[in-house]
Order: sequence, then structure tokens, then C-alpha cells
Amino acid sequence: MTKIFKQLARHWAVCLVVFALLFVQAYCDLSLPDYTSKIVDTGIQQGGIESPLPDTVRQSTLDALSLLMREEDAAAFQNAYTADGDVLRLRTDLTADERTALEDAVTTPDIVLYLAAAQAANTPAGQTGMGMTGLADLQASDADRNPDTETETVAPTAKDLDTVCGQFAAMSQMPGFSRDAVQQQLTGAIGQLDDTVVENLKSQALLLVGLEYEAQGIAHDVQMHYLYKVGGQMLALTLLMVAVSIAVGFLASRVSAAIGRDLRRETFSSVIHFSHAEIENFSTASLITRTTNDIQQVQFVCVMLLRMVAYAPILGIGGVLHVLNSSTGLSWIIVLDVAVLLLLILFGGSGNGCNCDCGGNRPRCNDRPSGKPCGPGSGPGFPPPPPAPCDCGCRKEEPSCPGPSSCPGPSPCPGPSPCPGPSPRPVPPPPPPRPPYDNGCGCTR
Repeated sequence: MTKIFKQLARHWAVCLVVFALLFVQAYCDLSLPDYTSKIVDTGIQQGGIESPLPDTVRQSTLDALSLLMREEDAAAFQNAYTADGDVLRLRTDLTADERTALEDAVTTPDIVLYLAAAQAANTPAGQTGMGMTGLADLQASDADRNPDTETETVAPTAKDLDTVCGQFAAMSQMPGFSRDAVQQQLTGAIGQLDDTVVENLKSQALLLVGLEYEAQGIAHDVQMHYLYKVGGQMLALTLLMVAVSIAVGFLASRVSAAIGRDLRRETFSSVIHFSHAEIENFSTASLITRTTNDIQQVQFVCVMLLRMVAYAPILGIGGVLHVLNSSTGLSWIIVLDVAVLLLLILFGGSGNGCNCDCGGNRPRCNDRPSGKPCGPGSGPGFPPPPPAPCDCGCRKEEPSCPGPSSCPGPSPCPGPSPCPGPSPRPVPPPPPPRPPYDNGCGCTR
């Protein structure tokens, strides 16, 4: 591997470009699930509404929401919209901080107005109720309600929203109306709720915006605009990822082909300077294999290193960082899982032998990753394995022997000598077979 990395280092500029493209590919790969979630959650379930701050609003709804805000928030809310025909449109020159402040200020009024509209929708015919009674619903959490006594509720419509807005407008004209009293009532109602109920109620702020869009007749257009926008971004991101993947494959193939070309050139330059004895030592078939198949395997390894081996850690680290940046509150589980997997990879396969146990007359090996069979040298209590028998070859003193013998002492070869020509001495008989191995506790092989 060191020599392969040295070959890759010759093309360091292209390798850096490949790494940069792999980062882009990993970003696209990790972002696609987010766009799918946006299409399902925001585009389909929420009707394409992303913010509790409506982009367009009617004057009656704007006035009703302003009554539920503080004086400074109401003034900023009124100034954030400009007239656009029959509706008011949110200004496009708002900064991110101003938009965030307006969203925080309008969330609670949206919830109260939607609860009042829901109460108006479920009020029996012939009965009337003022819109401020919706504040009482904030003080009843889901845990305080009895499901046995609850009746089926009717979802509010745009007509119910208009009714509530009219009630709020009439209430603001009543003598003794105080915005401070409304704020105190809102603060007290929100303070009695736990965080889970408050988070659940925040989704109703988006429902109020949906009612407002329905009253304006643009709810379907808003949803389709969001789906087309996010779907187009997802399609563009997919095309970018495909283009980057093709570019990475092309550059990796070019680098591996260049490495193979250089290796073949160097191998050929070395082979043509071989003597006849060296060529006979390696054999012509072996030299052909070295310059074709072996170098092709090196090329394949280089491609895999650039396309898959380098991409895996980038994608893994990017995925962990992506989870840590999310606001789900479960990021610590991913970090713990990754740490445990790393420990298992680093230390789980460190065993080199297997622990053999005498069970009857058959050695038994536990589930060690090495999978080494029980026997001599395989674990504690087993002596080292016996030396391998010598290769039977020509003796040095025998005729036509091309080189020294590898076996000390007399020749252990059974049968006739494999050396050409007559042998000057008789061949000894083969040794008797060895008895079965026994480690002293009944384990045989």
C-alpha cells in the first residue's frame, strides 16, 4: 500500500480535485433526505407554509393579531407589511433578525386566534361567544382533558376566522379594553403550560396562516409553489451529484490509467535489460503476467481508493456532523453508536489464537474472530507445531543436481530419487507414520 500511495502522490493535484468533488458529492448525498422531509412535512402536511408570519394578510386579520401583541411588537408588525391591492404583503427588505423577531412575536397571537376560530366552529348554532374566550383553551393541556367526555370537533374554516376577527375588532372598541390586560392573561396562560404542550401548540400557528391563505383563495397556489420550489432544488441537487460522481469516476480512471502506464513502462525498461539467465529464472509467462494482470490489479486498487475508500470516511464524518447540527435532541445517541463501533473495529478483532477446550475427545474453539482451528500452537496448553518435513530434492553429492540440497542429513525422500541419473547411494526406507497428536488432556487430532 505504501508503494501505491507513492504512485498516487505523483498525481497529487488531481487527487486534491477528486477529494474536493467527493466533499460536494457527500454534501449532496446527505442533503437529499432533508429535501424529502421538507416535501412531506412542510409541502404536504403543512400546505407549503414554513413560517407563522404570513406573506400576505388581510387588514382584518392583521388588526386582530396586533391586538394580541405588545405595543412595540404591534407597531413593528404593522410596519412590516405594505399595501398590495386588497391584501397586505410582507416586505422583502426585512433582515433575518427582523424576520425572526416578528415570527416570535406573532406565534402566540396566531395560536390564540386559531383556538378562537376553532371554538367558533364548534359553537352550536344560535349561540355567540367573544373571541377572547379562546384564551381559556391555552390553560387546558392535553393531560387535563377527559377523552371520554370530548366530542368530535369541527376544523375551523375561513368563515370562522372572519367571524373571530370581527369579534376582536368589536372588543377593541369596548370601553375598558386594555392591551396590557390581554398580555397579562396571555402570559399567565402560557406560563401554566409545560414545554411539550407549548411545542404542540406552535403547530397551530401554521394552521392559522393556512386559514388566512384559504380566506384569500391562494392556499393551493402557495402549496404548489413550495412543492415546485423544493422539488426543483432537489432535482438540481440530484443532477449535481450525478455530474460530480461522473467527474470523480473519470478523474480516478485517468489517474489509475496513468499509474498503470508508468508501471508498465518501468517494468518493460527493466525487463529488456535482463540477461537470458534472469529471463529463464522468472520465466516468460511470469513476466507477461506481471506487466498485464498484476498492473491491472494495481489500477483497480487505485480506482477503489479514490472512489470508495476516500468517500466512506467523508460521508461518515459528514453524516455525524449533519446529525449534530439538527435540533432533534437525539444527537448523543448517534455519537455513542459511532464511538462503540469504532471501539469494536479497533479492539474487537485483536485476538490471534483461539481458546481450545477439551470437550470429550474433540477440541472446541470459542467464537474468536480468527477462526483458527485447535491444535498445536493454536492456544494455551498446546505446544508449538512440529516442523514441516524437508522438501525432497536432489542431494548435492548426487549427479545432475542443479544446486545445494535444502534438507540436512540423509535424504528423507521415499521411493526412488527424483534426480535424473543414477544415485550413488541407496535410498533409505520412509519413516514410520507418527502417532496421533495428544496434548495430555485427551484432545487428539
